[in-house]
Amino acid sequence: MKTQQELEANYEKFIAVLNKYFKGDRLQKLLFMYSEDELGGNLMVSPASGNIHYHNAYEGGYIDHIFNVTKNALKMKELFAAQGGNIDFTDEELIFTALHHDLGKLGTKEQLNYVPNDSKWHVERGEVYKRNPELSYLTATDRTMLLLNQYGIAITENEYFGI
Repeated sequence: MKTQQELEANYEKFIAVLNKYFKGDRLQKLLFMYSEDELGGNLMVSPASGNIHYHNAYEGGYIDHIFNVTKNALKMKELFAAQGGNIDFTDEELIFTALHHDLGKLGTKEQLNYVPNDSKWHVERGEVYKRNPELSYLTATDRTMLLLNQYGIAITENEYFGI
């Protein structure tokens, strides 16, 4: 389990990534969406999955997951280019997609997507988190698109396909 200081450090690292790769109105909208009064708290504590047999099913696992995806996406781009692949997307599109492909897993401003599982039987089988029954059912991708829309963050066609 991560300490509060580790969770906050990852949050600050994420904000620094936004400031490095985005600019203008888009940056301002992203910073607002991830502010502590909006989705920032969710970003700090959310797991990336609910089952310990999947990826990053622990508090703070979501942000670790998107950092890994971003790092690996940049490495795959280099490999793809080295093998003669046609790079028909920008680094901003690649990083935006990697950072936001699972955005819907944060839930909403009011509700986390994953909550601790209250079923001992399920927890014993590795399902330590469950989907929050207070939220309308949406796939992670659908909620991602809904959140981006709610915060007025436009995406390119490449980003849409990437997400």
